[in-house]
Amino acid sequence: MPKPIRLGSLTVSGELRGRGQGWNWFDGDDRVKYAFGDSLLTLSLSQHRNKLDWIVELAQPSLYNLPNDAFSSGAPLGIGGIYFSANGNHRNPTSVFVKQAYISLRGIDRNGGVLQLGRFEFSDGTEKIPEASDLAWIKQQRIAHRLIGDSYWTDIGRSLDGIHFYDNLGNKTNVT
Repeated sequence: MPKPIRLGSLTVSGELRGRGQGWNWFDGDDRVKYAFGDSLLTLSLSQHRNKLDWIVELAQPSLYNLPNDAFSSGAPLGIGGIYFSANGNHRNPTSVFVKQAYISLRGIDRNGGVLQLGRFEFSDGTEKIPEASDLAWIKQQRIAHRLIGDSYWTDIGRSLDGIHFYDNLGNKTNVT
């Protein structure tokens, strides 16, 4: 991953990711053996201040060589068929959209709370990292993303529009 570029108090960063997939596990039907590719270009502009952070991130996903015959009885066979039908039956769709655009306000609620507003990536279960490294690994690899997550098994991932408030409650017990 390339290093971000600093322009005064602003940070500019980007990433280009490419993947290829091959599907070959539909027994008895040679026409549904296929391969396709994808790329995801992201560019972001952000700023970190004393009590305020913000980011705007654009994403440009592209899919290449989607199968137009990976269907059986009208149902798609594999993710290539799903992408083909979800993108208006185009074999090489591309688009641009706002992946993230949010502000974070720190110092809320006794200077420990953070309020995040806008479109952001969120993974349930990653709010607090345990001090023990083995528990941190288990939480990140096995517990996080169980209910709500960024879902990077798809080619684009997922962003959520919303409000997120978090605070370190310490040893307090809160049942909601």
